[in-house]
Amino acid sequence: MDTDMVFDILINAVTSLMARQHLFPPEHKSHRHGSWHLPLHSFDSLTDIRSLSSDRSFSVHSFILRFLEMFVKGVVLAALASGATAHVAAWAKGMYCKGGNNASVDEQNTNTAVVPLYNLPFEDFWMQHDRGCDKVPPPNGESLELPAGGRFKVELAHNRGQTTLSFDGRYTSDWPDGETHTEPWTGANAGDCLSDGIMHAQSYETAAGTAFAISYHSNISEVNINNTVVFSVAANTPWKRETWYDVPADMPPCPVGGCYCAWLWVPQGCGIRNEYMQNFKCHVTGSTSTKALGIPQAPVWCGDDPSKCVTGPKQIVVYNQLTGNNVNPPSGATPAYSGKTGFNPGAQTDIFVGDEANTPPPAVYPKGNKYLGCYTDSGSPRVLAVMPQIGESLTPQICVQSCTKMAYKYAGLEDGHECWCGLTAPALSLKVAESQCSKQCTGSVQTCGAGGFIEVYSTGVTAPLPPVTPPPASWTAAGCYYDPVTPRALPVQKDVASPVTVASCVAACSGYAYAGVEYGHECYCGNTMAGVQQAPDTDCNIPCPGDSTVMCGSGGRINVYKYAPSSSSTSATSLAATSFSASTILSTSVKSSTSTTLSASVKSSSTVKSSTPSTVSVLPTPTPTTVSWLYICQYTNWAAPCSNVQVKHSASCVTFKNTSFYHNFRSAGPDTGKCVLYNSDNCATGVENYTLAFPGVTTFGNQNAHWGSVKCFLN
Repeated sequence: MDTDMVFDILINAVTSLMARQHLFPPEHKSHRHGSWHLPLHSFDSLTDIRSLSSDRSFSVHSFILRFLEMFVKGVVLAALASGATAHVAAWAKGMYCKGGNNASVDEQNTNTAVVPLYNLPFEDFWMQHDRGCDKVPPPNGESLELPAGGRFKVELAHNRGQTTLSFDGRYTSDWPDGETHTEPWTGANAGDCLSDGIMHAQSYETAAGTAFAISYHSNISEVNINNTVVFSVAANTPWKRETWYDVPADMPPCPVGGCYCAWLWVPQGCGIRNEYMQNFKCHVTGSTSTKALGIPQAPVWCGDDPSKCVTGPKQIVVYNQLTGNNVNPPSGATPAYSGKTGFNPGAQTDIFVGDEANTPPPAVYPKGNKYLGCYTDSGSPRVLAVMPQIGESLTPQICVQSCTKMAYKYAGLEDGHECWCGLTAPALSLKVAESQCSKQCTGSVQTCGAGGFIEVYSTGVTAPLPPVTPPPASWTAAGCYYDPVTPRALPVQKDVASPVTVASCVAACSGYAYAGVEYGHECYCGNTMAGVQQAPDTDCNIPCPGDSTVMCGSGGRINVYKYAPSSSSTSATSLAATSFSASTILSTSVKSSTSTTLSASVKSSSTVKSSTPSTVSVLPTPTPTTVSWLYICQYTNWAAPCSNVQVKHSASCVTFKNTSFYHNFRSAGPDTGKCVLYNSDNCATGVENYTLAFPGVTTFGNQNAHWGSVKCFLN
């Protein structure tokens, strides 16, 4: 067999397989090479490809077959990764839209069911009518089994291809995204959303809880919100892929045609306010119960007063829809399936006629041996002075974890939603009765202090603090300044090992003109400070955790230091000498690993307000550095989400493969570096490339290209 024939077989087989698996349509538009118009053969799986080796008319070498198999696996994995921009669904036999919303096609790689529901008329929200999933039932004979008094399992995943329902489970892991994560799985920084918000949580403790509901009607057209009852809640989910739900022991058998079930989820943070409802055909097994389910009532928000909770059988939660009986929590709270809306974890045992009065109270979680007690905190100074950045969902675990990462010895929770850190335990004279700390946390049914009262925990941090070290002689204190979020006073955030000191931040900002410490643990760098206003020195009042004799800014306040090797008396008024417009550049943390894979983490895209590049009114003098900054956007325009990315000057190739940012690039400057973009994933020569250099703010964009890699060097 000649080389051309082998090539034709490879291309045709791969194209056919990808089309048959619905990874792309038969006439696929390539980002780089226009259109392919290839004849399709009937290869349905890797097994069909391997069968070529047994056909004597195709004496293909084993290494070619192996290459083909690996290539197809790579294509499938890439397709699953692209599908992970969706969210989470419960996958199991008996679900509607299991193979997508086209009843004639069983899509192996689909995420139709995972798209969230929000701002919809009730008739479109109900049963995923907005995408037609109420019209695509499971195959005949498939139904979700609910063992009375037992448990049943579903797979929570971003895509069917990441479950055992597709590809023989080859692309599954313990986690919904098919990847491997160490436990506890948390973001790079305290409060970061996992998988860029796809999980709608920052950690296990903030996973809101998911639920199942049932209606004893076989005809789906007869199912409505008034006969659908929530019967099981799995706390702290979605989390792992395999998730179990408890079934009440008194659950009666379904009618001959089976029952209708729905999987439910109201996330409590990290993303748009939305919810999930997914249809199943189901049936109850092992039951001889003659009990009947009661008429469900609409749940209400009762997070601030458990006496307001609805008892007995409850309807599903409707939240943030255009019409319907929406639950309306207070600002900053979310009506998840938890004690905040009257649901207990596990099987709901109060859903039967006559059992409504037996509703158990919401579960109370033990505080553990690190809990020090409830203290009054109404004076100045505060009991604990440092307030870390936490999302809307607060639990004791989240607060303790945040303070531990910042190397503080104590963590405190106040008023249900505030987290505080400090180095010194509160005075015993401030300790009060536990009943004073009674406000429920925004992220769980645990208590998080109250107004003017703080619950304090020991973090277990015992490492001695480093000796007090002054900043290098070439740096001088410039004062305390206001630091608005957009744009930041200093745009470049540095990861500095805990506990933070001024000296460690200044060292991290080597090569920059300014360094600043904020919130007690954050370090920022920059070459200019345009229009930043000076604040009173007393506003910067949080001691540095690594040197309590020096202040490390405060909330929205930054202690600034200036590099001034030739003079120790440089006036702080010189900070605003030059102006660089950074209003459309996000301050993000992006690291390049030793394998040159670049991981981008966008903390906020809301600050990118314009679809056109910002302008530079007065250009600063470029500063020789060892790195270049690139401004990268996910789409083929300058609209959000975008990221500020740091690339070191070296001969190494940095790839953007498997990241969210690859379409629009421009130099973020100011520096004297130059970067070359390559239309490949390995900086290959002979492919299309493009040079970026500062200022270049109007350079590259609106190209339907997948810029896969970059090299940066001193110009």
